[in-house]
Amino acid sequence: MFKPQHCGLIFTDTQIQQARLGKQKEPLKAAWEDLHTHQHSDPLAQIQWLGWQYRFNGSIAAGEQAVTALHQAKDTDDQHLPYFDALGRAFVLAQCFEMLRDHPTYEMGQQAQFLDVYFARISQLNERVYEPTLLETLWIAAMNA
Repeated sequence: MFKPQHCGLIFTDTQIQQARLGKQKEPLKAAWEDLHTHQHSDPLAQIQWLGWQYRFNGSIAAGEQAVTALHQAKDTDDQHLPYFDALGRAFVLAQCFEMLRDHPTYEMGQQAQFLDVYFARISQLNERVYEPTLLETLWIAAMNA
């Protein structure tokens, strides 16, 4: 199966390597400390944070926690949220999946389940009866790409 090297939708492998090399110097030092100490009350934000710990620190344990939590969060129904909020959450879910797809505990079957649920989520967003703003239209176009 084709399995490209991903590190998420935001940071490239090169940027992660540069951050590792510069983690003792500001402003990266403060960001690195925050990565190790900050806790999020929003479960999806915490999954993303754990995914960043996996990517930036190589923390297999943080990645495993994120994989477990992402698999549980995949079924969250966002239809009650305002359209833009639901789009933002869909983007964060995609980011988390991309950061974690090569984690050793993220089994292919779990990934396939996530993708099935995720694509259904995007289809629901596409079908919502709503007059989106230009910004929302751009976000949904990005999610469909």
